[in-house]
Amino acid sequence: MVFYKRIFLMVMVLFGLQIDTFIFGTQNPNKPMTQEELLKQWKSAYKPVSWEEKAKQFMKDITKGGLSGFEEGLQGNQVGNTVRNVTGNVGREASRGLSEAMADEEVRRNFERAGESGAETFGYGVRGAREGFRREVAPHIAEGFRDLLSSFINTRNMLQYGTILAGSIALPTAGYYGSIVAWRVLEKHLLSPKPEIIVKAANPKFGRWDRVKRWWKGYKTPPMIFDQSVKDRLTEIEEKTKKIRELISQGRNMTYDNLLLYGKPGTGKTLFAQILADKTDMDFLPVTAASLLQAGIEGIKYFNELLEFANKSKYGVIIFVDEADALFIDRNTLDPASDHYKVLNHILAATGTGSKKFMLVAATNHAYVMDEAMGRRFQDRVLMPLPDATTRLALLDLYFAGTLFSSQENTASFVTKAKALLTAGVVNDIVQRTHGLSHAEIKDMVSTINKTAQISGITATIVNNVVNNAIEKHRVSEEDRMKREAKFGVKQEDVIVMPPMPAIEVPKKAAAAAA
Repeated sequence: MVFYKRIFLMVMVLFGLQIDTFIFGTQNPNKPMTQEELLKQWKSAYKPVSWEEKAKQFMKDITKGGLSGFEEGLQGNQVGNTVRNVTGNVGREASRGLSEAMADEEVRRNFERAGESGAETFGYGVRGAREGFRREVAPHIAEGFRDLLSSFINTRNMLQYGTILAGSIALPTAGYYGSIVAWRVLEKHLLSPKPEIIVKAANPKFGRWDRVKRWWKGYKTPPMIFDQSVKDRLTEIEEKTKKIRELISQGRNMTYDNLLLYGKPGTGKTLFAQILADKTDMDFLPVTAASLLQAGIEGIKYFNELLEFANKSKYGVIIFVDEADALFIDRNTLDPASDHYKVLNHILAATGTGSKKFMLVAATNHAYVMDEAMGRRFQDRVLMPLPDATTRLALLDLYFAGTLFSSQENTASFVTKAKALLTAGVVNDIVQRTHGLSHAEIKDMVSTINKTAQISGITATIVNNVVNNAIEKHRVSEEDRMKREAKFGVKQEDVIVMPPMPAIEVPKKAAAAAA
């Protein structure tokens, strides 16, 4: 290892001296040195007299060893042995010669001094090159780069080309987003204006433009899956409302009858209002009680906005208020100075004499908490019961067809397996087990079956577990409801406080349609 280090040191010395002499020409950038001075330094460092004697002897030994090995190879006709002997003897003689040369203390010190001098010279040369680049080359490069930029980036070019570049970016962007904003403004204020608090998820409808959009999208009225008693009441109210609107258009002194839909949660009250609006071709503005109360006294402004739209309508308007019990609560329980009390009083005043422009339809799960005066504003009342067995079967068929049996949503093999599993007997068993579940609970149950089947595959175990979970969830909800009603002192006979409607003869055409 020491031998290789010394050889490397010697090579570095020679390389450093050559680089310093022929490239940089100096040993120290602050102290220039001539070729004669470098040669003098070289001779004084390597002691040429003693080195020449050692070198001559070294070359003799190499030549002698190589010739003797080659001669032996020729005499024995062994070419391979000859090559090995020659190279082996040369290596041995070279190692011996170098060892003898380096054994001399003076020669070794000369090599070390030469190596240190060469390394120092190489370092000075690199530093000099770096300083020269920084002082001589870098300024020219920087100046050229500045000239290049200044030739392009100036006031004239910025005004000329910058305007074009900015315009090419701004105009398409402004055109794209501007058209979207302009369309929304046009639709909101001209084509299809609607109040701010409208519930879009309830599929509102106002004016001719909404009807065109529905036609373009292929809109269809939702299927009317109710108990037969609810279907009959819907048909009655539909026919009566159409007749009232016809009389109003003839100038008769008639007003629309308001409607209260009451019953347990999830029994299709919103769906009833949507179907009524579609069948009577009236505008439909759905809101929630919370939206009218969320801004305090601003609820008066929001309700007035609904009335303004009703006055503009050419079709008549159904204003649908969901969760009405939160808004139409008994005023005896409210502070007369509260915003809620003021909003409720305003609505009572606006609906006291009926209207030729709108029909108020309210939905509530707790009719017994409504204000008595507000209750008198509703001429029609419809109890929305939990679905009977026939209705539950129709609901299951509808929801299975749209999820598990849908060829558009599932593969053919999945649909085949689902139909093979959910036979008529299995579906009828689910119908019997889900007694007491609402329309919404049955829909959620089928949705859960579909999601689980998409993840884990449809099996009888999955279907059975989901049905059991839905039944248990319903049981717990009913227990919580009964505890809340007991807390407020509500008796079972007080829950249904609406007087029965007198029997109305159903037209034959309407009866046939309901059947």
